[in-house]
This record gives sequence, structure tokens and C-alpha cells, in this order.
Amino acid sequence: MKNNKMIELNANENSLGMSDSAKKAVTESLSEGFRYPDNVRAALISKVASIHGVAENQISLGNFIFHEIKGDLKTYIARMRDSGIKVGRDFPPITGFNRVTLGTPDEMAIFIKVLKSFRKKGWV
Repeated sequence: MKNNKMIELNANENSLGMSDSAKKAVTESLSEGFRYPDNVRAALISKVASIHGVAENQISLGNFIFHEIKGDLKTYIARMRDSGIKVGRDFPPITGFNRVTLGTPDEMAIFIKVLKSFRKKGWV
């Protein structure tokens, strides 16, 4: 925990804030903002897959991961909170896993350190 501040890895948020280019893109797309961006999303996935030479089904646009836990999710969430980290809620029907939003590199380093300590205790 940094400066006694809770590390929040429990929501779809960008820990770095919105970049100027993202703000510009949002402003420029307001006229289309009432529609689901399925076509734009598909084009982006195709382009990223092409750049990296992988299949489109290997591209994820999410900013989170699921990882397996042992035992009760509520207990795990409480243990993480006691370690200064807020993690995600349950996602039925995905049981036995926890959802974690990716944070800054510093936040993720702390999360990994805590997760490794949990592994030693048999909690993950």
C-alpha cells in the first residue's frame, strides 16, 4: 500500500487517467456515441491482430484478468482489502475465480507481491 491509500483494482477504470488523444477521440466520436461500436471494435481487433501476426481471437480489448482462488471469494476479497487492495466482485457463473482490473505498473507490482504471499498460504 502506498501512502496508506487503497489500491483499487475492482472497477473498469484507467489508473493513468484519460490521455489527451483519448479525450480528442471521445469528442470526435460524440455524433456516433449512441450506437454500440461493433464495427469499429472489429476493425481495431483485425488491425491489432495483423500488426502482431496473430489470430483475431487472440486479441482482447479488456483491461482485466480473472485468476483462480481457493476457498470463499468473500474471504479472499476481505484478505485483499486487509492488504490495501480492492479487487472485483463475483461473476456468476464463473466461480472459483476473481476479477482484477489492471492498474498502473506500480499498483500491479504490489498486487503481485500480495498474490505471491497468498499463494504461499494456499489461498490462490
